[in-house]
Amino acid sequence: METVLSAREIDQLVAWGGKFLRAASIKSEIMELLIGLGYSDTEHKQGWDLDEPTFRRATAALLRLHPEQHGYIFGDGLSAKTGPESLGSVQTFLDRYVALRDGTDQGRADKREADRAAASTLESRHIVTPAIEQHLRGLIEIVKQAAPPRAPALVTASEESLQNAAKMFEAWLRDWRTTASAGMFRRDYRIMLGISRRRTVETAEPTPEHSPQPPAMQA
Repeated sequence: METVLSAREIDQLVAWGGKFLRAASIKSEIMELLIGLGYSDTEHKQGWDLDEPTFRRATAALLRLHPEQHGYIFGDGLSAKTGPESLGSVQTFLDRYVALRDGTDQGRADKREADRAAASTLESRHIVTPAIEQHLRGLIEIVKQAAPPRAPALVTASEESLQNAAKMFEAWLRDWRTTASAGMFRRDYRIMLGISRRRTVETAEPTPEHSPQPPAMQA
């Protein structure tokens, strides 16, 4: 029977994957060390494609490069939310991104070229892409249903898409976390990547072979 990842496990993958990708993006020394272990721009882009977008990055990119399209997406006060409210805000963000990308808003016929350019900016920065959009819509549907886990045979098309994306991301993250754990020795870099934890009174640093893993990645 094929394994179905729970919403909690998928959320954990997103959190751990985002930590790893952000560390590689903002710390050039970490990126250089990862490249020495076989990492590449292609791998990095694939990781972002499989992770989720953030409002903050989208806001910054559009505000500087596409202010009119920033107003279209965020001008009515759309912002990141927590809890149940987050579902509606993410869905609205995705709907507006699609409108820019596909020109589906009839009231913006004269802005389609500029709208597509704005959507391309979001995609080139791996803030949101068609694959990320599909992943998030599947997650939204699972959370909305708030139903007990169902047998794999009853998984809907959107859930199946989410499961496929999550498992691809799980495999990608397992590969590079294991690689980094074996070849990255500076403790501060390991902490930034999420393959070691900060020392506490109760907890010593885990060894590379026992570095913490999100639930969905445990053997």
